[in-house]
Amino acid sequence: MEIYHYHPEYSGLQIQLHEIARLIGYKDTHVPEPVDEIILQAIDMAGGYCSIEGGIIIPDEAQLVDGKKYIKIGDAELKIKGRLFNEIKGSEKVALFLCTAGPGISNISKELMKKGDLLHGYIFDVIGSVIAEKAMEQIQQQFGEMMLAKGYKITNRYSPGYCGWQTEEQFKLFKIFPDNFCKVSLTDSALMYPIKSVSGMIGIGRDVHYNEYNCNLCDAVNCIYRKS
Repeated sequence: MEIYHYHPEYSGLQIQLHEIARLIGYKDTHVPEPVDEIILQAIDMAGGYCSIEGGIIIPDEAQLVDGKKYIKIGDAELKIKGRLFNEIKGSEKVALFLCTAGPGISNISKELMKKGDLLHGYIFDVIGSVIAEKAMEQIQQQFGEMMLAKGYKITNRYSPGYCGWQTEEQFKLFKIFPDNFCKVSLTDSALMYPIKSVSGMIGIGRDVHYNEYNCNLCDAVNCIYRKS
């Protein structure tokens, strides 16, 4: 098994006002006062509350079973629907990833909400989600460049709970990851802790294609990449 660790810097994520504003419900470029200042202050402060860590593993053996639309890795069978299977079809290897913003960003969000400061708390919650996704985006880019240097291309990344891949499949993923990988654990309800974490798979192969996210693949209405 190949294992790669990453520690993206918060400053390198370059989180923007418009990204957070869109996710909290503002659909145009104008964000009213004082919400714009609150968002900017939270973005500035968030780096002090996060501890970003990510990792990718490439299992020694991964078999794509076309007829039944699943990926067999050791004793685990990752069952994905046909649409997602087609996105990684042709992969010679499969990479599994984890990335977390750490517990601090969720803790400050909960603390603020508990004190009744719902707006600040919600903004920090949204920023935490963006941190995890943008950090993984940076990791994916670095990983893709490394694979390209070895003669391989990669697909986009896909996570349980999206594109028809059931959230319960997290249990199978976490049995494949090394113990305490990226300091992320799984609850009995298949939720990750720290909460602001992402996991999933990336296909690797000489003939695979990187396709931008297509919202027709899934029904996740709160995805930060959703275009409509």
